[in-house]
Amino acid sequence: MKALRILAAGIALALAAPHFAAAQAPAAATPEIQNFIYKGKWGFRLPDGWLVNAELSFPYIASSPTAAATMEQGLRIQPGDIAIGIFPQDLMPALGITYTASAGELAAALAAWLGGEIDLVPLEGAAGPAVWTSLVGSAAVAENAHLVVYESGGAAFAMLVVTLDFEGTAAEIVRGIIASTVVLGAIP
Repeated sequence: MKALRILAAGIALALAAPHFAAAQAPAAATPEIQNFIYKGKWGFRLPDGWLVNAELSFPYIASSPTAAATMEQGLRIQPGDIAIGIFPQDLMPALGITYTASAGELAAALAAWLGGEIDLVPLEGAAGPAVWTSLVGSAAVAENAHLVVYESGGAAFAMLVVTLDFEGTAAEIVRGIIASTVVLGAIP
């Protein structure tokens, strides 16, 4: 009987171990997520192997743990890394920004809020209307940050892309995110 209790306790511990490990793991990044879905309202496809932190008010995706540290700890972005912060539409009023479904209008409002030198230009090759700008001199964002705003499914979406090479690899990833964006529910 004692052996049966020990075996039952061992099985219970083995079943609980993943839950203990998950509780002790940092809230930051979960690897190998294929899709990012925001509150069941919209989503997009992630590059394979990217990390995501959707537990923050303003979630982010990152190409590596060091890119995640850029978003969480304000560390400088490293060569080859890309971190993308998401501006959810329902949280923009907390920033004092009125959400609009027009990419141009939303980009102008976010750019004014972020400050610095802003020159919105079309994101060439994007599926649908999309604009971007580097945010040089903005005290509100990390160094090497770029604002991207686009329209998809009748809504506008905004992201902050932190990378040393926006016009190369990062722009291709952003175009992929734009092309894969789907609206699943009502957006404010």
